[in-house]
Amino acid sequence: LGDRLQPSCEDSPPQHLRIHGGVVLYVLTSPTLSSLMGLVRPPVACRRKGLMRCICTSIVATLVLAGTTLADTINVPGDYATIQGAINAAQDGDVIHVQPGIYTGNGEEVVRLMGKSITLTAAGSPESTVIDGEDQRRCITCDDGEGNNTHISGFTITNGYAQDGAGIYLGWNCSPTIEACIIENNFASWGGAGIGAVGSNSVVRNCMFMNNSSSGPYGGGMRLAGVPGFIIEDCIIRDNIS
Repeated sequence: LGDRLQPSCEDSPPQHLRIHGGVVLYVLTSPTLSSLMGLVRPPVACRRKGLMRCICTSIVATLVLAGTTLADTINVPGDYATIQGAINAAQDGDVIHVQPGIYTGNGEEVVRLMGKSITLTAAGSPESTVIDGEDQRRCITCDDGEGNNTHISGFTITNGYAQDGAGIYLGWNCSPTIEACIIENNFASWGGAGIGAVGSNSVVRNCMFMNNSSSGPYGGGMRLAGVPGFIIEDCIIRDNIS
């Protein structure tokens, strides 16, 4: 690789060189330590049309990771006091670690995922990491096009209050992956006290639904409508009332 990367004196650059903004970029394939070290070369003498030219070059190799974003780990409450503050700051691929505690909020929900492909996970056990609607608001809303790469795992989701989806609401084409959560003691005035889902293809795995209640006819534990691809795996659903 080192020999192939020597500067050429031809009129057009070789195929393994690219010119961008006057800067020569070396295109690397399967770089190793030895090949990277070969990028730093001593002065090279080139002969062109019988004339001797000396090109003294100090090459700085820049590895450009096109289209790649490095994921961050965000800690709550270390970096942000609230879960929603961390979500607001997060970008796709980020991981939000939530330390044990009881997390509440304002407005219509405690947490809104905002369509981001992020992982929201409890650093402690579900019993010690609680998203609490305080019997006033929904706990979690996914209504902005979240896909299966949005992950929610390891929380107790409790005391949510809403017309539909008091614990977790999954809107049309919103399909996060929900794992290892305890969803309990939520109340919906219409249906879907634990989870209310419309047009969602979520995966819900290793979760427990208990003591959720609805005063309407459409499900204390779950209300699922138009969800042919919705998957429920290894969950316990008990003592829910509608």
